[in-house]
Amino acid sequence: MNTPTHIKFDKNQLDKIGNTAVYLCNRIKNLSKARLLGLFYILDERSICKSGIPFLDLTYTVGQSGLNSTALFVDLASNSFFYLGDYIEEKHSEEMDYIMPLQEFYDDEFTENDIALLDQMIVELGDKSQQELEEHFANKIALWYHTAKDNRVFVNLKLQPNSPTGFVIDMSLLIADAPRKLLIYNGLRYYN
Repeated sequence: MNTPTHIKFDKNQLDKIGNTAVYLCNRIKNLSKARLLGLFYILDERSICKSGIPFLDLTYTVGQSGLNSTALFVDLASNSFFYLGDYIEEKHSEEMDYIMPLQEFYDDEFTENDIALLDQMIVELGDKSQQELEEHFANKIALWYHTAKDNRVFVNLKLQPNSPTGFVIDMSLLIADAPRKLLIYNGLRYYN
């Protein structure tokens, strides 16, 4: 079983994660914690495909509803956020629970390409439901699907739906056929 590599975040990474959450909360109405985590994954996925450089550089594992990012999944599953508590808070209504920003968006950790990628993703996926995002992960060409299939965890996920598997999604497979991007990605992973 692979073990997640990012359990603790340095200040710059946490600022980027937190401000990404703020940016998305400001632009996507009724954003749930589960949708936020799914959008984080898609940002990393798209950024790696585009340049070989992860957007947030999180480690994702196979989970019942798509994916987990170990430290953030635990944080988002709790009632009070440890990592993201300075950036977002959860609000409750009769219809749903959603997250709201606690501070203004600061772009210190973001390039113009980062903002463009965020905006593109918001246009394409901002109105998608959690179920629609989960379909993205369960698609037979998705890394989540292949990781779950290769590690034979589908039965376990059905029998124990809330149990994490610990199987890390190897994001480098997204760019296995792009040697330059793969070199960049592996170089960044080596130094992190």
